[in-house]
Amino acid sequence: MIQPTLEMAESYSKDRISPMIRDSPALAELIDDKSRTSGNTNLSKHFLGGLLQLAGSNSPASLASRPIRDVIIDEEDRSAGSAGKEGDPEKLAKRRQTTFYDAKLIAGGTPVLKGGSKSERGFLKGDQRRYQLESPCCSEHIALEWEDLQHEPSRPHYAEFQCPKCEGWIEHKHKARMVRDVPMGGTAYWEPSEKRRAVSWSREKGEWTREPEPVRYEWNAELGRYEEASPVVRSYYIWAAYSPFISWKEICDEYNEARTDPELLQTFYNTIVGRPYEYTQNDLDPDELHKRAEEWKDMVLPRAVLAITAGVDTQNDRFEVSVIGWGRNEEAFVLEHFTVAGDPEEQDTRLRLYEALTKRRYTVDGGRELSIRGVFVDLGGQRTDSVYKFVKGKQHLRIYACKGLSTRGNPLFNGFSKQKKAGVKIGQVDTVTAKETIYAKLAMHEDEAGRVHFVSDLPKSYYEGLVSEERIEGKDGKIKYEKKKAKIRNEPLDCFVYAYAACRAIHPSLRKVSRRMKSAQDAAARAARQAEQEHDGEEEAEIDEKPNQESGETKPEPKTKPKRWGRVVKMAKDSHRRWR
Repeated sequence: MIQPTLEMAESYSKDRISPMIRDSPALAELIDDKSRTSGNTNLSKHFLGGLLQLAGSNSPASLASRPIRDVIIDEEDRSAGSAGKEGDPEKLAKRRQTTFYDAKLIAGGTPVLKGGSKSERGFLKGDQRRYQLESPCCSEHIALEWEDLQHEPSRPHYAEFQCPKCEGWIEHKHKARMVRDVPMGGTAYWEPSEKRRAVSWSREKGEWTREPEPVRYEWNAELGRYEEASPVVRSYYIWAAYSPFISWKEICDEYNEARTDPELLQTFYNTIVGRPYEYTQNDLDPDELHKRAEEWKDMVLPRAVLAITAGVDTQNDRFEVSVIGWGRNEEAFVLEHFTVAGDPEEQDTRLRLYEALTKRRYTVDGGRELSIRGVFVDLGGQRTDSVYKFVKGKQHLRIYACKGLSTRGNPLFNGFSKQKKAGVKIGQVDTVTAKETIYAKLAMHEDEAGRVHFVSDLPKSYYEGLVSEERIEGKDGKIKYEKKKAKIRNEPLDCFVYAYAACRAIHPSLRKVSRRMKSAQDAAARAARQAEQEHDGEEEAEIDEKPNQESGETKPEPKTKPKRWGRVVKMAKDSHRRWR
């Protein structure tokens, strides 16, 4: 079994395999998981007649040196592009199977991006089986498709499926009866939707050809499934609508929460719908982006800005810097883009960059003052040692080096790695994912949350550089970005990528700022209500203090001191708790 990394393989063994052996008496008799003398380790489980070997796609040693009959590749899209210097992990695993006539390869997982998904390509090569359920409306068998689920809250039949055969509505309460196999007393079964071979052997040409050859299937009533009469690659697709652990309403609610955020929407399509996500990239016009620029009076930022980060692109003769503010839903505010001229090898150039990043202050509407809270500096190019010198000793200020990842399909910010020799932490950035997200945010409309705002004094060359690259799908299905024109500089886009990754790196702090702002607003509202109540109480006390015209008596003063003392004691306790 191949996991994306060796660490994930060890974790899978501890969290899944070992508990399964412990809790299954039949497996516990076969495998002595507690004894290390029997040859069992975290990655190797020996039993009579064979072994279970766990490997990582990023480790060439764990994929070599032994013949293997059956191979399972889990989370194929997250596997390494190359196992060290030895090539594709899947092809290495297949080489281990050459001595077995009955070898079997099972691969699958959650797809990531459209066009670059191994899981999607594998599914399309096979017979594309879908799980067919009996519709309670017309008793016809149908497959549950995302397009048939009514997910608009304002329309009737919310979170119900519309039957594609009779156009009736299916409620969630029918799912438990529908999702039951033929052997279990139900009527559900897997049906191939592509009854042909994707690749077949041509005797006339003496080579493999992609001309489709029909495959004959026969229904097996005992097993309740279609059996192919000739060898074919079986491929299966299923998604969360069939799951007993999530309701259709929860699926629709999650979609409506994520529909305005490209990152959340990708997660929804990948993990819930089980489809690769395709970013909607329009032909972005730099002139149109320039017209969207906003003029902030006296450079006072909108209240929506919660934190500010910077992205630094390293060149041989300068540093290019973009400063970007961030709000809720990762709403972006491009504040400025400037250049620090000079060779990064020179200490004076690095000192001027440090002062530019640390001494800048920005005023937000309402009086708050913000500084740059996170910086990512690009390691690429010929000035790697200069970047190491610059960031060393400044990581407490959230100034980090960063580099792009060679593998695709990772999160925009994939955590930190450590360069032991230089003694610095390096932020790992998937530049393709970042550019997909940025271009999707640039294409958003005004009413969509998470769009990009621009300050009015940015030059036109900034917008040209921001949209200077285009999305290209390679012959191997991998997505990459290349410059449209060689003369246009793409530093604004690169700086935006690094500033975005820095935002992701400090995202927990961003949430804290958001919570503090909400707490401050709530406290101000409580104080206003309390002051209003005290003012009303004082007016009542003044009325009560007037002498009684009939008896000539005066009512006592209201006792307000104990109440004030109680507030002082509570404030002292809160202060002590914070100090502790």
